[in-house]
Amino acid sequence: MAARHATLPKDVYGLRSIALIEFLKGTGAIGAAVLLLLHPHASYGHLAERVLHAFHIHLNSIVAIEVISWARRIDIRHIHIAVIFAFVYAGLRFLEGWGLWRVKTWAEWFGFLNGSLYLPIELIEIYRHYTGVKLTILIINIIVVLYLGWEIYKGRREKQERKIQSVPSLEALP
Repeated sequence: MAARHATLPKDVYGLRSIALIEFLKGTGAIGAAVLLLLHPHASYGHLAERVLHAFHIHLNSIVAIEVISWARRIDIRHIHIAVIFAFVYAGLRFLEGWGLWRVKTWAEWFGFLNGSLYLPIELIEIYRHYTGVKLTILIINIIVVLYLGWEIYKGRREKQERKIQSVPSLEALP
């Protein structure tokens, strides 16, 4: 097994660490979907407030207001939509995690672009109401985006070097 990992051109441990985070996010989404299915008559607005509070997310932030508002509008007729959304989100997280675990370039790009999209939102949230949790999430996301960007850059550079090495030199021509 060690020989197989030795042939991989990239830092497998960094990519697999990010993959584990993605697997955890997907698992959390499935857990949320199962809770929705098991408790269809719950007060989701109250539950959303408790979860946001537990993560030290200010309830007056843009994202929190939207999440709470959305959760309060969930009724028994709309639970299937929320469950479908949670399963699609989980599927995307699992797909990205699988791709990163298998050192796939498309997964690096997917993670890089996805993480980059969250950065402005995270910065606005910190500007509106600073918490240590928000700062930690932002720092982790920046590290992940920079790391994936570096891996993409290294992969492109290695591909170009292989391409240059495969071109026959003028000395080899008759």
